Amino acid sequence: MDAIVVTWRELLVVGAIVIGIYVAEWFAFMRASRRAREKRETIMPSPAMHELLGRLELLEAEIQALRQRVDAPKQPTAAAKGAELDKPGSPYSQAVELAKQGLDAATLAAHCGISRGEAELIIALHRFDSV
Repeated sequence: MDAIVVTWRELLVVGAIVIGIYVAEWFAFMRASRRAREKRETIMPSPAMHELLGRLELLEAEIQALRQRVDAPKQPTAAAKGAELDKPGSPYSQAVELAKQGLDAATLAAHCGISRGEAELIIALHRFDSV
């Protein structure tokens, strides 16, 4: 029987071929991995991402509304208060008109439904308006 003889040179060639095949497979795997990553980056966002984007938009709108509430004046201005007092049906506008006609504080308070102190103040402020 003839024996099979393997020399160092033949082992070295087989080893180089095996390493070459391994390196070629590694490069193919890396290329496929890179393509899959690029594909994932270009795919539309998932439903969970859409939900998060919707919630983010709602939060931004809420923040904007809160900023507007904070930036708005907390109390009405003097002009707004004056406009409220000058309404035609306001008891204070009626009191001013009656004070200009010369009514006393007790009658003014009873007729307009305001306190006597308010009536006296209105009379004091508008005493000289009728002149």
